[in-house]
Amino acid sequence: MDPLTGAITDINANTARDIAALAFDNSTGRLYGSNGDNRFFEVDPLTGDITDINNSTDRNVKTIAFDPTTGILYGATGSDRFYSMDPATGAITDINTSTDRN
Repeated sequence: MDPLTGAITDINANTARDIAALAFDNSTGRLYGSNGDNRFFEVDPLTGDITDINNSTDRNVKTIAFDPTTGILYGATGSDRFYSMDPATGAITDINTSTDRN
């Protein structure tokens, strides 16, 4: 999407993959994604090509965010579970498994 005009350009309509969340690393230009099930991947922002980083996470990550100061991705499920994700290796670490929202 062009931020000035709002024009949308389809870079790859044939990914055959659901994308639930995206996070961008501004320092490297890398775009990371999660499909809301068990896949964590990198998306080429120019071509739309998708490369799996970890496709068996068994954690159902629904949303992700990139911390530019640490280079770590953070993910969350819809059930109060939080993770850190290493974009280089695909390793996922539990941060908090609490269900207490108070």
